[in-house]
Amino acid sequence: MERAKRYIKTFTTIGLIFALLIVLPVILKYGIWPGVKASIIITIISILISAVVIIPIDYIMTRKLPPEALRLVQHRELQINGAFNQIFNQCQDILERSEFIKMLIPSKDKMNISVNTKRSLISNGENITLQFHILSQDMIKIDISSRPAVRLTKLDFGKNFRNVERVSKMISDAFEMKSGGTIK
Repeated sequence: MERAKRYIKTFTTIGLIFALLIVLPVILKYGIWPGVKASIIITIISILISAVVIIPIDYIMTRKLPPEALRLVQHRELQINGAFNQIFNQCQDILERSEFIKMLIPSKDKMNISVNTKRSLISNGENITLQFHILSQDMIKIDISSRPAVRLTKLDFGKNFRNVERVSKMISDAFEMKSGGTIK
């Protein structure tokens, strides 16, 4: 049911955008009523074509992912033993070396790192945020979240799920190798 709701939202958005782009030029060319009728027909055809293309791609890209991967906004949490400055700097280094990162904005004052990913064939990019919380002198919690960069995005083809999994694995692997298993 979740998937069907996402498709309805996606195709409604596509239809509205397409209708708004088409309606004025068609009305100017053919008049009000013929223009409105033509715009409706063109919009319905564009939604059907979009559905034939997008639904199989989404299904193929998310079929092996868990059901929670269908949500647009994804979150993960890590707890790491160590000092804040050391963990923050190492997370920043890990992300700077990643090939999918377009821009990285660290802010020690706000205790977060904001990341914009590169565009791809299926995405206009995502915004990933690492928010650091000091639990004790030697325990840091990192909240990792990923969301689409474009607000109108209704389908992400599992990109945000893959982002949080990828970032949390990179950080976990780096700290487990360094300190012999301090991730909780």
